Amino acid sequence: MTNHKAMEFTCVTMMCINPTRHTTLSIEWLQVFFSIAFSAIGIANAQMAFPDITKASGAVKRVFSVIDRVPSILPNLSTGKVFLQQ
Repeated sequence: MTNHKAMEFTCVTMMCINPTRHTTLSIEWLQVFFSIAFSAIGIANAQMAFPDITKASGAVKRVFSVIDRVPSILPNLSTGKVFLQQ
C-alpha cells in the first residue's frame, strides 16, 4: 500500500469511526479555497483595467487644464479686442 493510499484509508476509517471529526476537506476549507480563488480572479480582472485608469487620469488633467485656461479673446466684448496676458 502506497503512502497516499494509506493516508486515504486512515481518513476514511476515522470518518467511519467518528463522522463528526473534521477532515481536511471540511466546509470551512472549501470556503477559504473559493474565497481566495475568487479574490485572485477579481484582482486579475482589475489589473487589466490599470492602463485604462492611467489614461483616464491623464485625460482628466488635460480637460481641466483646458477648462481652467483664461481665454485670449474676451467673449463678453463686442469690439473684438484681444486680452493681452502679462
